[in-house]
Amino acid sequence: MNEQEQLAKVFEGLGAESKQAFTMARQLLRRAEQVAQEQNISRVESLKRLMRLCHEGFQGKIDPDFAPTNRKNKKN
Repeated sequence: MNEQEQLAKVFEGLGAESKQAFTMARQLLRRAEQVAQEQNISRVESLKRLMRLCHEGFQGKIDPDFAPTNRKNKKN
């Protein structure tokens, strides 16, 4: 089982449907790579942080340190 499949199983365990879980896993891995480069941290540390946010989100919690990204297509 590869990394994406393992993460998909985690998301399924949190309640996501199989297809959605696989998509979420792919996106999370891609974002973890981006965050690692942007913040000069390891990919593992980045993935750990993102997984914590996902887990809390599935529980309806919002991390006080969470800062949503700014959207480029914001309409004023």
